[in-house]
Amino acid sequence: MVAAINGHALGGGCEIAMGCHIRILKETARMGQTESNLGIIPGYGGTQRMARLIGRGLALEHLILGTQIPAAECHRIGLVNRLAKEGETLDDAKALARELGKRPPIATRLIIEAVDDGARGAHRQGHRGRDPRLRESHPHRGRGRGAAGLLPEARRPSSRKVVRAAAEGEASEDEMGASGAS
Repeated sequence: MVAAINGHALGGGCEIAMGCHIRILKETARMGQTESNLGIIPGYGGTQRMARLIGRGLALEHLILGTQIPAAECHRIGLVNRLAKEGETLDDAKALARELGKRPPIATRLIIEAVDDGARGAHRQGHRGRDPRLRESHPHRGRGRGAAGLLPEARRPSSRKVVRAAAEGEASEDEMGASGAS
């Protein structure tokens, strides 16, 4: 999910934005969990999300002080992924969403799950090569397309059968040369 943040995102607005996978912020906007200025704490995961995104020390500082963090600082510390010029925030977010939408959906889903698990501290099995998502991402029907996607357009195989055979090591050199996959 891509958030296009075209103005200040404080309190609940910041929490909603931090709940998105990727955040694009207008370069003149501010973000922050300002609840401490009212004598309360952020709800709905704001404290945990901010700590995961920017680290414990910075999160504590900004949460306790109730800071309205300027856009450039939000970008520098990793609270947002990108900054957008005035009037371009939504267009930039839509363009990025279109690019993300072109990516293989199974791999995208599994990457998001793995990153989220790692952010929660469940990273041991991934480090040992035992992440079950790795196995799930390999045998799916689109595996040939993934490898073909690494080749320049002119060298891409013209036949899914040849790609599948090549991925399984069963294609002859003649077949691969004929399809452009050499």
